Amino acid sequence: MDDVINKGVQVRIGVALLFWLVVVGYMVRPDITQFVPSPLLKAAPILLLAVYSAFNLRSKGTILVFGLVLSACGDIAGDVPGGGFIPQVGVFLIAQIAYTITFAKEVSWNRARLAVIVPLVAWMCFMAVRLMASSDLQNQVLATAVGIYLIAITCMAISAILRRADMWWVVAAGAVLFVFSDSVIAWSRFIAEWPNSGWVVMWSYYLAQFLIAFGYTSRKINAKINA
Repeated sequence: MDDVINKGVQVRIGVALLFWLVVVGYMVRPDITQFVPSPLLKAAPILLLAVYSAFNLRSKGTILVFGLVLSACGDIAGDVPGGGFIPQVGVFLIAQIAYTITFAKEVSWNRARLAVIVPLVAWMCFMAVRLMASSDLQNQVLATAVGIYLIAITCMAISAILRRADMWWVVAAGAVLFVFSDSVIAWSRFIAEWPNSGWVVMWSYYLAQFLIAFGYTSRKINAKINA
């Protein structure tokens, strides 16, 4: 049993190192895109998390893996020629629903966690008011898409915060970071420029997905240790 646990931990460390190596390659060395198409390189870290989660969780992680794959597709949709903001929002919307379904299975009311949920909801309400008042968001289709997405990602974060599971706080931190990353995108696109928004968005996004995937898959390692 110890050998199995050690192997699982080693694989976990290897995946984490490979994940951040690819992320740094994409973020720090733009010249690498001459060898690997930029949209594929951008999505590669999330696809790696999807593959790891699929092998780690098997059938128990199907919906989470689906959300990760959709996130990777959203990354590609935002970078390929002919892609657009609305298709990207649509893909990520379904990904957020997948995450919410995954987390909702383990939701249990915890009054203490309102200390995180209340500020989160207040921030999203503030974002909604600012966005709907923006002159750059007067297209009805776009405004509707953004509004629905705000609701979806808020529900995702709340369900992550209310999970009753091992390492719940890691997944919750990832969910909150996801909210932050997408808030920066929306703020920069529709309200005002956010300093170094590109870097802020991508680093927080990759960290968010990493925490969600690794926090959720930690149950497999913990189950073996406690067996």
